[in-house]
Amino acid sequence: MLWNITINHLPDSVLLEIFDSFRQSLQHECNYERVWNSNKGWFKLAHVCLEWWEVVLTSPSRLHMRLVFTEHRRARASAIKPLPPLPIIVDYQSGCVAPLRRMVSALKYPDRVCRIAFMVPRTIPKELLAAMNKPFPALDSLELSCVALFSSSFLPPFLKVQPLHLQCLKFTGEAYKFSCQILSYTILSLIDLTLGLDRTSFFPFETLLLPYIQDMPLLCHLELELWGYSHQSGTTSVPSSRTKDVSLPKLNFLCFTGHVTQLE
Repeated sequence: MLWNITINHLPDSVLLEIFDSFRQSLQHECNYERVWNSNKGWFKLAHVCLEWWEVVLTSPSRLHMRLVFTEHRRARASAIKPLPPLPIIVDYQSGCVAPLRRMVSALKYPDRVCRIAFMVPRTIPKELLAAMNKPFPALDSLELSCVALFSSSFLPPFLKVQPLHLQCLKFTGEAYKFSCQILSYTILSLIDLTLGLDRTSFFPFETLLLPYIQDMPLLCHLELELWGYSHQSGTTSVPSSRTKDVSLPKLNFLCFTGHVTQLE
């Protein structure tokens, strides 16, 4: 017997499998989070018909759905209200002050913010600092890029509000102004760490980072880019109490760019 079934008659479970396969097909995109959580991803599926809308919005965990707010997409309350309480990604990496002012509205839901990524500008709006001065209990990923000469010492206020449980940390900036406070707040929870540091000749690498990397029991993924390094004799070494071997039992990925003496 031959059955002729159109897509309108597919069970919800089958539709969900198709939707998830579509999501997985986008994972090769470099901006996967932005693409999937936009008009090219689950937004498109949800607006085909009422049935698809219901299947998508009742399966947020299976479909890894997020609300992504960027410099081009504001967090309007009228647009958020009809949706389930999805995790929020705040992605403002342009470094311009005007878009960062919009970032304030995206931080109005601190209990749902799971990732923050932004480029720290020379001038940080006061209202943005105020919006960051609160706990973010769901935050598990933080990405900071500090390109201005004096902004690399910027430490987001929420790091001081409560101990974080970050799993992923990415920092790029000038090493001589990089604050190891960020690592000290997240040392026991980090799984994925990426550091791109310039001008490392101002501080010996081992003094700056080794004491923290030694004490990361959960670290699986480590990427280090250390630029502008020049070996200097007589630099301060690690105190004898901190010269233990680096034992990272869960580490399965290491990518290092820099001078061979740093790696040794």
